[in-house]
Order: sequence, then structure tokens, then C-alpha cells
Amino acid sequence: MTMERVKIPIRFSSGSNDHPDEWWHPNALPVVRGIFIGNVTGMDIRQAPVLEGLEGAPFEGICMTNVQLDGIGPPATWHCESVVGDAVGVSPMPCSQLQRKGCSSWCRHS
Repeated sequence: MTMERVKIPIRFSSGSNDHPDEWWHPNALPVVRGIFIGNVTGMDIRQAPVLEGLEGAPFEGICMTNVQLDGIGPPATWHCESVVGDAVGVSPMPCSQLQRKGCSSWCRHS
């Protein structure tokens, strides 16, 4: 995928604090696991990615491969909260939560 002049090229978050009905359980937490993002090119990108999981239920198994985002102004700092994963061939450098140094072998071979 190629993106041009996108404000935030990759973003996922824990939600918008709304619920479909009044019967939701306030202590229920979703399991979000196995997110793969690969072969992405971004040109004239405005901000670094934003990845926000849930405290107490982090988004796990995030795999990013071959992601090149050009044009992000300084600082090109990713915003990451409650996420765990691996990144291979990603620029600019992702947040520390995605730098597990090869712990996710499935990500390296995807």
C-alpha cells in the first residue's frame, strides 16, 4: 500500500468510550492479538504512527514488516501505549514496544 500526504499513517486505539447498549460489562476487556501490517510506503507523512492498546489488556503480537514512512517531521517519535510486538525493516525507528529484537519469529518470516 502507498499513502501520500496522510496525517497519521497507522493508528489504532483502545476505543472511543462508547458502547452499543446499556448492558455492557464495565470490567470486560477485549483480547487483541496478531495484528500484521506489511509492505507500506508513506510519502509526505505528517506524524508518526499512534498505537494505543488497553492498560491491563495490551494489544499483543503486532508485526510490522517493510514499512517506510517518509516526511515525518522531527521528532519522528511513535506514540505507543500498552502494545507488544516486533518490527522488521521499519523506518523511522518504531517505539521500544515494537523492538523485541527477534522475539517474534513468525513476524520475521511473514
